[in-house]
Amino acid sequence: MRFILLFFLALIFSISCNKKSSIKEIEGGKESVDWVGVYKGVFPCNDCEKINATLTLTQDNTYGLEYIYLGESTDTLSNYGFLRWNSNESKIQLVQLKDENNVFLVQHGKLVQQNELGKPDPKFILKKY
Repeated sequence: MRFILLFFLALIFSISCNKKSSIKEIEGGKESVDWVGVYKGVFPCNDCEKINATLTLTQDNTYGLEYIYLGESTDTLSNYGFLRWNSNESKIQLVQLKDENNVFLVQHGKLVQQNELGKPDPKFILKKY
């Protein structure tokens, strides 16, 4: 009888621990995700064919951002600066980009750019490489 009780207690404990780690991965953020690295994606463009985007995040809260505009010309725009985490450490803001939408939701293996309303925009996703 004790063996069965111990078995069920161990099973319940194991399940509850696994659910907590899954929730953290879905939510993302500074503490639960390995966010340092290189992220790449392809963004839509009004004036060109598309934009190849590369964003590099470093442990010292700096970033390097490169946009390559594809189409008639292959103009490149590079920007470097500091990033700032929001209060619950789930989003980053690229501080030096004042005129652009520069807030990204940090998730497991990807960054999702936020739209003007602060909601994730599925057209602007950068995947970690």
